[in-house]
Amino acid sequence: MPRWRKKEIPPGRTGAAGVKRNSNVVLGRDNFRFDSAHGTGKPDTATIKDREMDENHQAAEDEVEALKSIYGDENVLALGDGKVKILIQNDVEGRGALNLTVEFHDHYPSLRAPGFSLYADWLSEVESKRAHKKLLQIFDEEQGSPILYSWVEWLAENIRPPPAIHISNFTEAVSRSFEEIKSKSSKNERVILGRRVIYSHHIIAQSKRTTVKNLAEENELGGLSKIGWPGAIIVEGEESKVQAYVDALKKLRWKHLAVRGEEIVKGSPGQSLDSLRAFPKSFKELKEDQMHEFASECKSAGLETLFLTFIKKKGSATSSDKSKKLSSVTDDCQKWVTGETLVDRKSVFQAHVMRVESREEVRAAMDKLLTKKKIAKATHNISAFRFQGATGIVKDCDDDGEAAAGGRLLHMMDLSNVEGVLVVVSRWYGGILLGPDRFRHINNVARQLLEAEGYIRGKRGAGSKKKK
Repeated sequence: MPRWRKKEIPPGRTGAAGVKRNSNVVLGRDNFRFDSAHGTGKPDTATIKDREMDENHQAAEDEVEALKSIYGDENVLALGDGKVKILIQNDVEGRGALNLTVEFHDHYPSLRAPGFSLYADWLSEVESKRAHKKLLQIFDEEQGSPILYSWVEWLAENIRPPPAIHISNFTEAVSRSFEEIKSKSSKNERVILGRRVIYSHHIIAQSKRTTVKNLAEENELGGLSKIGWPGAIIVEGEESKVQAYVDALKKLRWKHLAVRGEEIVKGSPGQSLDSLRAFPKSFKELKEDQMHEFASECKSAGLETLFLTFIKKKGSATSSDKSKKLSSVTDDCQKWVTGETLVDRKSVFQAHVMRVESREEVRAAMDKLLTKKKIAKATHNISAFRFQGATGIVKDCDDDGEAAAGGRLLHMMDLSNVEGVLVVVSRWYGGILLGPDRFRHINNVARQLLEAEGYIRGKRGAGSKKKK
């Protein structure tokens, strides 16, 4: 067993190590131990230094604490001996959660993936093998970094129980499926083209440039990118593939990457997707000093207004209705609701919520909120939003320098199924590192305000105040 470097925990300390959360979950070094014999892969032949071993142990403990802040104590259970069980609630039919049991060891995350197993009553052998292969692939791509959050996200999105058939006549079920397939392939089906303009802090490394282009080509997207500081990307194609492109980029966790604008175009019955395109069905890369060319190509394609959203300028409205809507958004931004403050070791956390129904409203609301000097001077203003779009839920987040905090906040909103709202959590740093506790505080103040304002169904109460 590894040698732990023991340190005293002051009475009442709420840090990650040595704190009892409930009768079933204890995340302390007394029962959250690691065994170098556990894990996947071949037996270890290399040794690691005590310092690296301790860093691995601490990274794993911090990761478990962060997962608890996102998914809740009831879904992340420490079993002792370096084992943790995560319950992934992705079965709407009530047939039970997907259980991911993880077994940590000395070499995770720096060298090897943790041991793991999957179980659910409805999990087939084929799906289990597919999941095992993908989880190991995710670790290979992100080796050296904690990957459990990425694992849980992928499993929640991709490993689901087969739909239950609630009819007794099998022939009827087959017939119905055939009719659905036939309907989808009908010539009268309307195609939907999507566009996104994406801001990136920078696009410099050759690997990043290659990824931007290859992902676009794999999804049959047209458009262009401008490398350098900042990086700019605009893509168009089938709406579902455009969204898949954005999701794939965000999973890479590049520094400050955000969708600045989007367009959804519905075709007429029988109209082809290519006839809706403004760009050729190819992807082009522009050089660092070619932002002017990037703007010109957008303008030539009739997408000047979309480009202006990239540089956060309001273009001329395409209709009087749109102009009126943007004007009303600016007025409505007065109606931010702010929650009570939470203070821990001199750091202050405070949540703000605002009802939104479009990206334009999100941008206008953020601009208005940041006119408040106190909020603008916060160390971080972590944000996330979800609203119902033309083809489904539209969502995005921004860490604002607090790495991965935006994604955790958005995931809490996903789990709570909140819609039509922008959430911002301001943090004023007090000079003392809080470790994973900061993620719990960010999610908790946001959840409490969402409940108080009725965004989380069945919850309504005090704890918020209108901003004037």
